[in-house]
Amino acid sequence: MPKDTYYNLSHSKQKSILKAIQGVIIDKPIPKISVADMVKAADIPRGSFYQYFEDLEDVFGYVIDVSLSTFEDEIMSRIQAKPIGFFDYLGEAIEKDFVFFANSAHQKIIRKFFDPNQTSSLNLDRYAKRREAFYDRFIELLDLHEVQHLSPLRIKRIYYYLSHVKLKLIQQVLSGRISFESAKEEFTWLLKVFRKGIKETNTDA
Repeated sequence: MPKDTYYNLSHSKQKSILKAIQGVIIDKPIPKISVADMVKAADIPRGSFYQYFEDLEDVFGYVIDVSLSTFEDEIMSRIQAKPIGFFDYLGEAIEKDFVFFANSAHQKIIRKFFDPNQTSSLNLDRYAKRREAFYDRFIELLDLHEVQHLSPLRIKRIYYYLSHVKLKLIQQVLSGRISFESAKEEFTWLLKVFRKGIKETNTDA
């Protein structure tokens, strides 16, 4: 994590440095990123970099923490106003996630660090466990009456599976391979299958 010197900077300066660092991470393969890239993008002296951070791994960890926290806050904000059911939440989430991802660098950063083709000496186990623990807490806040006959482990697996499909569909939309309407239609149909069973679901719906 950043040193106190970094947090003593003005909020606008911290935001400027973070945005520059995020841009480098998005635009360049992680193994090829250097301190020189960071200081050039952030327009700070090399000495200042080491006043703010220990090393590149410190920067990477900070950026991942910010990205995870931002997305976690976004998700929690959706259920604070009113209780929402398990499938109802997922149904609403595809559109909200799409808007968030389309206007945010955070998902690109998280995906890049967890991409097996992007090698880094950063230990990602802590972040993977953090993400899992967050979703465990989040699922418990949903109205689970429709899935209450299932074990907690089964509920979690269904949530993870549907969230994974949702994310893949959103990625296809963002890459221009399919329209958002097509993605939403496919995901809505899949939710119906899980909710009502394949026999009760019109395969053309």
